[in-house]
Amino acid sequence: MSDMSRRDFVKSSAAGLLPMAPRLRLGWTPAPAVRTTVGQDFCFMPATELAAAVRTRKVSPIEVVHAVYTRIRGINPRINAFCTLTEERAHLAAKEAEIAVMRGDRLGALHGVPVSIKDLLLTRGVRTMFGSRTRENYVPEEDAPS
Repeated sequence: MSDMSRRDFVKSSAAGLLPMAPRLRLGWTPAPAVRTTVGQDFCFMPATELAAAVRTRKVSPIEVVHAVYTRIRGINPRINAFCTLTEERAHLAAKEAEIAVMRGDRLGALHGVPVSIKDLLLTRGVRTMFGSRTRENYVPEEDAPS
């Protein structure tokens, strides 16, 4: 028996073929990249680089949120990865993040970087379906404990 870890096994097995899987469906075409003022697609930029670009004012958090939601609208109808979107909240948070940058406030390590929350975690005031249509209208009054 081999001493191969599960992680190594997955890396060396069929997981390497997964990026090709969507192309195997007939009629599949990749969603277009969202080009930005800095010429890079924010959706594929490492979070640390994106945060550094926000901190140094090379990139606006508002521009980042716009790019992310443009991409979500382009691909989510096909892959159904997001069941609840909070676009208005995201834009408000991006505006607040930009104001903090412009004021010179102390910023967190990932300041201005959008995040997605798995639908299995309680999110106060945001529909949380737990991956089931039976919870389609459930809006928790509290966040999941941290």
